[in-house]
Amino acid sequence: MRIASEDLLLNVLPRMIRILQLLDFHADFENESIADVLRDGLGGDYQVDRHRLRDNPAGMISAIARLRKIRKNYDVAHAFSSRALMAAAALDVRIIYSPARFPTCLLYTSPSPRD
Repeated sequence: MRIASEDLLLNVLPRMIRILQLLDFHADFENESIADVLRDGLGGDYQVDRHRLRDNPAGMISAIARLRKIRKNYDVAHAFSSRALMAAAALDVRIIYSPARFPTCLLYTSPSPRD
C-alpha cells in the first residue's frame, strides 16, 4: 500500500516527543543533575534538547526571540527556574515547571536547643 499524503503518514505512525529543557546559565547542581537524568534516561521515543538562559535582561530578550523561531520543533518545554518559565510561556507549547529552589522548613534545618 502506498501512502500519498504526508499528513496521513504523520497520523498513522507514532511520532517522537520533542522536549526543550530550559535552564539558567548558572544552574545549581540539583537542576543540572535532574536535567541530565531526564535527558539520558527517557529513551528513543523522546528527543531532548537543552537551551541555557543568560541572567541579564538583554540575554533573556534575545533568547526568547531565538526560541520563538524554533518553537514549532518542540512539543513540550521543561522550565527549571522562574526565568525559564517566562521564556517557556512565550513559546506556545506545553510547559513542565520545576522550581529552581524548593522552600525548606526551619523546623528541621535549625539546630535544636537540646543539641
